[in-house]
Amino acid sequence: MQGQAALFFPKGADRPAPWRWQKHIAPESNLIPNLKYFSAFALADDSAYSMAICPSEDYRNCDGKGLMNIVAVDDKPAGIRMTEFIPLMHKMEQRVRYNRIIIPEGMCKKSDFNEHNYQADVYFPVANRLLERYDLNMSLMYDTEDSGSFYFSSCLTDQDCLTAPIKYTFRGDFIQDSAQIGDRNVDVFTIKVKYKDLYNPEEIILQRRIFSAISVKTIFRMMN
Repeated sequence: MQGQAALFFPKGADRPAPWRWQKHIAPESNLIPNLKYFSAFALADDSAYSMAICPSEDYRNCDGKGLMNIVAVDDKPAGIRMTEFIPLMHKMEQRVRYNRIIIPEGMCKKSDFNEHNYQADVYFPVANRLLERYDLNMSLMYDTEDSGSFYFSSCLTDQDCLTAPIKYTFRGDFIQDSAQIGDRNVDVFTIKVKYKDLYNPEEIILQRRIFSAISVKTIFRMMN
């Protein structure tokens, strides 16, 4: 089955070539069994090319089941074999999740608070390396219709759990606004970071790829 994906990239940048993504999938094994239809969108910048695939005819109405979020961060073809990747993805997602958000006591200002929670598993295939998985968790706690507290937690593991999980968390305040990307309406969240922490190892360079998997319908402006 073949289909098209909406592509989003920074304003003013040249449109990324399709081969940047296509070269990472092994052509002899690029079919997904029992997939009758799908929808997709892609995000691209200077360092990563990501794609979200939903087994639905319209990603804007995706129910969140069976999602595939894949990010390419290396120019060398990763050689993804979809017939092998799909079972491995399901196996990794059935493990006990290392990631959760703990909201500090007293942070909720109202007893009838409104929370929006988003979870995703994102995969980073690189040639001749174990498959990496990011477990992402985001919560928005609304104090008003367009502002509140933001919580983010992520955990990185590999397919064989050979390395200790790397966890990154931060929280802050957000203000919600609206904007347009082309003909699409999007929600824009400007976040003032108030706290952040990194667990195991003590030092690591966090790349922007952590955030490249965030839904295209929601854009976050990070302000340290």
